[in-house]
Amino acid sequence: MDRDPKTASHSATPLLDLLNDLARQAALFEPGEPLFWDDPHISAEMLKAHLDPEIDAASRRPETIDRTCHWLIEHFGLKPGNRVLDLGCGPGLYASRLAKRGLKVTGIDYSRRSVEYARRAADEQGLDIQYLYQDYLAQEYLPSGTSERFDLAIMIYCDFAVLSDEKQGILLGRVAWALKPGGRFVFDVFTPEQHPVKETTSWSFSQGGVGVRNRTSCSTGNSTILRPTCFWIST
Repeated sequence: MDRDPKTASHSATPLLDLLNDLARQAALFEPGEPLFWDDPHISAEMLKAHLDPEIDAASRRPETIDRTCHWLIEHFGLKPGNRVLDLGCGPGLYASRLAKRGLKVTGIDYSRRSVEYARRAADEQGLDIQYLYQDYLAQEYLPSGTSERFDLAIMIYCDFAVLSDEKQGILLGRVAWALKPGGRFVFDVFTPEQHPVKETTSWSFSQGGVGVRNRTSCSTGNSTILRPTCFWIST
């Protein structure tokens, strides 16, 4: 039996609308899903990527993290007892290394799974690190009183660059308030010269239907040296 063209066209519309939505290029700084980092599957895969020593997917390789922490301590003359704020700390890979050098570290992340892992790791290693599960744009970072302010704040792996101008302003205001006079804020960024971006679109077919996937990849090449952009803020 031949299908009614009007009926066939009508039934195809939702699928075409879905494909069109999947293929749509998101607007610059368009908000994503709320609590994206706490999605059970995403948070599990992100933690796995953080902890994989062979890839630079969510965190850099251990040897690069070691060199980065050494550079931070040497370049800014950090001494045991100095306070460091690690924004977007993930599972605590930088925080734990800095704490082992005698620094007092507070790590903040919006992935409950990563924060729980970081707390367990700190307990197992006997490290006194304060880990907070919160959105670093939504809350202040300190308990009351100025004695708890930080000598250094860090935001590693280009988190700063994905924020809109408005959110960058909010973040900088909170960091400035959290730092001691003369404190420093260090963050890193990708540049087109160092990390060329390649975007591709692919289609896939299965028994359940058809899908489109846009993939944006950033090549890190063979470089394992952090070239941070340093931002100095005095309160």
